[in-house]
Amino acid sequence: MPIIRCAGCEFERVLNFSKGDHDPMSSGWGWIEKDQLFATLVCGKCGYSTAFILHGSNALGWIEKKDTYGALVTKASAAVKQVFREAELSYSGRAYRAAATMCRACVEQALVEKGHKKGSLEQKINAAKRANHLGYQEYMIAHGSRLVGNEAVHLKEDLSPSDIPALLSAAVVIVNHLIVAP
Repeated sequence: MPIIRCAGCEFERVLNFSKGDHDPMSSGWGWIEKDQLFATLVCGKCGYSTAFILHGSNALGWIEKKDTYGALVTKASAAVKQVFREAELSYSGRAYRAAATMCRACVEQALVEKGHKKGSLEQKINAAKRANHLGYQEYMIAHGSRLVGNEAVHLKEDLSPSDIPALLSAAVVIVNHLIVAP
């Protein structure tokens, strides 16, 4: 039996799972596609969620690869971390529009926490640039992330799975800059 360690709190449990034990379609915690089960493990101790895939051969695989897009600084607020985690889980679960939308929401939450509370996201980004909370590069990345997020919300354009790591990376860059910058 594999031992699963929570990425949130380091709590360890033995994974005791049989594909026949549950009907993911009726329970709402996962789905089956081409003899693969996509689902989320939730830590019983801290509630941290981790997306996984169970192959027909009963091989368990983790979907996330944070090295492709980075991580938020530890000083990020619980709200920003939660929204970012939802973006990650959406990406892991192949919900690409949801992931793009949550990346946009993560950037907006960080801007609000930095004091830019009024107006649209575009206005908040512009205000952050005027206040020197965003440099030119972060400013451009924020607007790019905003535009893709808007297109995802309004179903204007299809998103590719390869687009999402760039959006996650953009959220990481912007949020970390806002938190670390004075």
